[in-house]
Amino acid sequence: MKILFVKWSEYENLSWVKELKKQGHTVICVNLMICTIEDQQIERKLQNIIEKNQIEALCTYNFFPVLSVVASNCNCIYIAWVFDSPLLHLYSNQIINSCNYIFLFDKKQYQEFKKEGINTVYHLPLAGDENIIVNHENYIHDITFIGSLYRGNNFYDQIRFLPQQLKGYLEAIMEAQRRIYGYFIIPDLLTDDIINDVKRYIKISLDSQYWVDDKIVFASLFLAKKLANIERESMLVTISKKYKINLYSNEELIRNNINNCGVISYGNEMYQLFNQSKININSTLRCIQSGVNLRTMDILSAGGFCLTNYQEELSEQFDIGKDLIVYENENDLLSKIEYYLVHDDLRKEIANNGRNRVLNEHNYAQRVKYIMNIISLKE
Repeated sequence: MKILFVKWSEYENLSWVKELKKQGHTVICVNLMICTIEDQQIERKLQNIIEKNQIEALCTYNFFPVLSVVASNCNCIYIAWVFDSPLLHLYSNQIINSCNYIFLFDKKQYQEFKKEGINTVYHLPLAGDENIIVNHENYIHDITFIGSLYRGNNFYDQIRFLPQQLKGYLEAIMEAQRRIYGYFIIPDLLTDDIINDVKRYIKISLDSQYWVDDKIVFASLFLAKKLANIERESMLVTISKKYKINLYSNEELIRNNINNCGVISYGNEMYQLFNQSKININSTLRCIQSGVNLRTMDILSAGGFCLTNYQEELSEQFDIGKDLIVYENENDLLSKIEYYLVHDDLRKEIANNGRNRVLNEHNYAQRVKYIMNIISLKE
């Protein structure tokens, strides 16, 4: 198959491209900045490349409506493998285009789309990179967290005014969500009356090119990201009261024992850090309802020890307690940090098990074969 792989971010892992080529497909890569749901310049550029090279399929990480339009107009297929959440483009009208093969890593989200009668989506967990080369010499960190604090990019903190009673209710449901892992309860707690009240003060409705419910928009873009900010800062502060933790982020948190290390590049530098940290902490956005996020796969791929919050699909893809360790709350997180910092052999064994699990069961070769099998069955 002749494939046009559209790169849109410096953070993309090209292992998918390498595996497509290894399995006999011809792949051409192009870099594009995709910012809007419609872009006639991008459409013309891609149509010219497709016609010139007789492209049969477009490929991207994440889903872009404009690329679905191009694929439909050019009579080729569009393969999108989603790793981000929230991703509101999934709620665009173009999701139902027959050219689409959209692979979602979150099973509950996949099931919700299927209930809506959308037949262009499939469930596919993310993959780990078997091509990672790490040179483990000595540990450089005891505890590491890599990720956004969602302080500057959560819309909730940008709301200029909400009545105290309404704000109190929203804060109460975020606190309720903090106590529950494995189910995203916030949309259920946003009644129509609450959403109507919110809309008196801020605009949350998307335009006619989207079919998403306002509850999903507000829950995912506003409350889930604000909750991530609350949880991550609270977690880091709690850890710092007893241990030194190294924070790699575009935002700083100034506290004793928090070492703000700045941004780390996605790729070999990040993988090396995972491998040379005794404990790597993962905290999943709550709008990821059941899926295993990319950070977990990255840590394990690098042979790092992963201490993560619970997600329903973790037990389907890994042996919890042998491949990685799950924490239930901040107190449990502290207890497990204390335990695994001093049990070196067990920690190293678990990290090795996790890497082997990814290499054997969650690699790109298997994922690409699955994708191509789905396509061959429908064509």
